[in-house]
Amino acid sequence: MKEVLRRGAISFAISCFAGLVINLLIDVIANACGVQNFISIPPDFLGKFSTPVMAAYVNVLLYGVIGATFAMMTAIFDCNRIGYLIQGLLYFLVTAAVCMIVTIGFWQLHHHMTALICTLAGYGISYVIMGLALYRTLKKDVQFINEELA
Repeated sequence: MKEVLRRGAISFAISCFAGLVINLLIDVIANACGVQNFISIPPDFLGKFSTPVMAAYVNVLLYGVIGATFAMMTAIFDCNRIGYLIQGLLYFLVTAAVCMIVTIGFWQLHHHMTALICTLAGYGISYVIMGLALYRTLKKDVQFINEELA
C-alpha cells in the first residue's frame, strides 16, 4: 500500500506540472494565433469559481488526480490472483470512470466537442501505451518462466 501511495503522489506531482505546462502552451499558441483573451479552461468550468486563478488551480489539481489514478491503479497488475484480462478491465474501468468524471462532470467538455475529442484521444493513447507496456512485461515473464522450465 505504501508503494501504491508513493506512485500516486509522484504521478500527482508530475501530472499537475504537465497539466500546467500543457495549458500554458495552449494559451500561448492560441494567443499567438490571434485569439484574444483566450484561456485554456472550459468556460463552464471557469464559471464555477469566483476567479479565473482559482479555476486554474483546481484545474491543475484535477490533472493531478487523473495522473495519480493511472499510477495507483497499476498496482492491480501486481495482483497475481486474477488474470491479465481482468486486471486490464479493472484498470480501464476505474481510470475511465475517474477520467469521465473529471472530463464531463467537472470540465464540462461535452459542451465543447473538439476539446472532448482531443481529451478522449489522449486517454485512448494512454491506454494503448499502458496496454503495450504491460503486454511486453507479461511476454517477458512468460519467456522467463519457459526458460526456467526448460
